[in-house]
Amino acid sequence: MDEDDVRRYAEGFGVPIKTIAQPDQRKIGQALKTLEAKELKNSEKAKAKRKEVGGRLKLARLARGWDSGSGAARQLKIATQTFLGHENGRNSVSMSAARLYGALLGVRVAWLMDAQLPSGLGRSFDDQLQKGLKLEDIPQYRHLVAPFRAPSSAQISALRAEVREESMPGWLSKDRPDLVREIDASALAELGFEALGSDRCWPFPKGFVRTAFRTSTNALVVVACDKVIGQSRRGDRLVVDTSADVAKAKGEVLTLKRGALGLWKVQDVDFSDAELTVVGQIVAYLSMAVER
Repeated sequence: MDEDDVRRYAEGFGVPIKTIAQPDQRKIGQALKTLEAKELKNSEKAKAKRKEVGGRLKLARLARGWDSGSGAARQLKIATQTFLGHENGRNSVSMSAARLYGALLGVRVAWLMDAQLPSGLGRSFDDQLQKGLKLEDIPQYRHLVAPFRAPSSAQISALRAEVREESMPGWLSKDRPDLVREIDASALAELGFEALGSDRCWPFPKGFVRTAFRTSTNALVVVACDKVIGQSRRGDRLVVDTSADVAKAKGEVLTLKRGALGLWKVQDVDFSDAELTVVGQIVAYLSMAVER
């Protein structure tokens, strides 16, 4: 292990460099216990935070007149499971979701996320909150809740879009698609790799391809099964990585021999067969089959 590795491990585990460079089993054990305790504490704090935010979300929902969480979710056009998960504290509320809830329920994001008054529900209602108002007592204090001006539909749509984007992996939300060529299986069988010039294309996000398939869009081809190949059905699409080192690959590969395509498990392929051409590794099946 070189010095850079030692430094990275030390920083990652939050221990002194000498603990990694000159290991002492007793000290390592102590360091791991310290790390576990720290992780447990952070986990408990995060859980408590989710519960607190969820409680204020439920409070706002009750104050605005919805006795049922699922009913509120339906009227607010939010997935019921998502809304209840936030209310119950099972899932954390992102900042974009907090802004959306704030707009829909007429509450301030600072109050929803951090309990900073004013809440947005009105001064008279806030006075009751400061006195320790309980959730079960909220219905009888609804007359104190201040009305609010609902945002426009365009503003709400923009907030919903922010939530969708934030919920996606970072690489996917900013990803740009590349076009991947589609060819018919019969054309591939007849013309071989010369058939790859088809102008039918599929848009594949580059980041998704790198992450899920560990290859580039330039190396992919979508084979349309206009005839049955192996266990596929007519209409299926096979996403094939033509750059894969198939001898070291796992799963199935698409082969071409004497004008016939085949699907084979890698371990069953005779790579010494001079008449056999390996088109590439199957990285995905798109089931679009039609019965005929």
